[in-house]
Amino acid sequence: MSLFEKMDASFFTILVSKNKDRYVDLLLEIHDCIYRNQTMSMERSLLVDLLEEYVKDREISLDFKEEEEYAQIETELRQEKDTYGKDIQFLLRLFEKHGWINVDLHMDTMKKMVSLPYHSRVFITFVNDIIKEREQIGYMIRIHASLKDMEDPMKIEDSYQHIRNAYADFKELILTLEQTNARIRDYYAIQVKKVSTKIYHDFFDVYYGDIVEGYVFPTLVEDSLKRFKNPVANILETLLHDETLKEKIIDSATSHYRVNGRDHAKKSIESMLYAMYNDLNIVENLTAQLVNSDASYRRLAKQKIMYLCNSDQGLKGKLVELIHHMKEEPQITSDMISQTMNIQKTQYIPKNEVYSFAKRKRKQSEDIMRFTFDEEAPDQSQLEEKIGLDRYERFTKEKVAAYYKDKLKDQSAGKLKDIGVKDMDDYIRSILIYVYGRDRKMDIEATLLPNETQGIEEGNFHYPNLLIRKKGDS
Repeated sequence: MSLFEKMDASFFTILVSKNKDRYVDLLLEIHDCIYRNQTMSMERSLLVDLLEEYVKDREISLDFKEEEEYAQIETELRQEKDTYGKDIQFLLRLFEKHGWINVDLHMDTMKKMVSLPYHSRVFITFVNDIIKEREQIGYMIRIHASLKDMEDPMKIEDSYQHIRNAYADFKELILTLEQTNARIRDYYAIQVKKVSTKIYHDFFDVYYGDIVEGYVFPTLVEDSLKRFKNPVANILETLLHDETLKEKIIDSATSHYRVNGRDHAKKSIESMLYAMYNDLNIVENLTAQLVNSDASYRRLAKQKIMYLCNSDQGLKGKLVELIHHMKEEPQITSDMISQTMNIQKTQYIPKNEVYSFAKRKRKQSEDIMRFTFDEEAPDQSQLEEKIGLDRYERFTKEKVAAYYKDKLKDQSAGKLKDIGVKDMDDYIRSILIYVYGRDRKMDIEATLLPNETQGIEEGNFHYPNLLIRKKGDS
């Protein structure tokens, strides 16, 4: 039996109610109240007390008069002689009618107990995850605020802690983004694969309007990333190169946060700053992956609805009616949907277009590239250099490190575009230094500059800018 077969057909009614935001908030509070004490149920009287206090503290107003069940529940409550607040009583009865909670009589104590059925727990837990993940937008804001605080002379004493806070927020954001994709996939697996056609009929506008059109995607981090990526990267770059400011941060670490030794503090600070540079790129890549993943799952949801509409005129009518209520060019959109649903599902390749292996021809021998030795070359080394046999030796770790040390001269760090890119060898070195630099024995390393929107173009190649730095001197 699937999850949705256990649910009442009116389960989603409260999510399209005028009070849906308050209902979701109170359902989450019920979930927390029950599981805060690691129990599966709670006395209704105790839960009512907790909810009344919660509503009072947050000044939540409830108006049930527009609910379809208002008159029926009003009559039922008048027949009962409970002394509890009417609003919370109505709320619990409403949740019970739509299958979000169970109210049962405890056989030993004869007290009414409130519990959450399995399908309700699954959905409330997911909603809770959605809300937490929407707070990802707060990570980028906090990271920017933490780094921005170091520009305030009054807050410079706490600058080391600000860097630690920003660093921790980056790691938490990356972890959250990595977990989000799995949650999206699991949710769509339930919503798209297991939901019954009856649920589609009863709540078609909810499924198409909310789920298919993007209700599920929980991250707003993409918007905040666009706004704060460059400002954060600029602050990080300033912190890395402003030695006066860096000394003040070191003072903060040693005098206020008991970091042992200035050298250790400097190494720790620079390590976090460079790590945050790379974290910006990781966050950007993960966010792009999530956007693409979510779009793919929503496309699958649309395909299933189109498939059902092909075989169910009732659903097709609901879809066309829904499209007509949309703002943008309803008739054109409706015609396009109808045309899409009438397309033949199986298409065959015409017989004369089937690929024939007989059409393959062996390449002519003169097309094969051959090396010819230059008889006038004075020695073998010049010949090897000419045909590129010395390339392996030129790109060893030692040679690449020496090359960039010479380019940096007395500088501790420099941008790749300022150091200079001349030919294909420089392109190869720029890749190798990024890979080689992770070796502990290397004294040169490279990190990406995420705020550099323009990379370096050399011929047909376009590659990101890098910051080349000496490990020991920076």
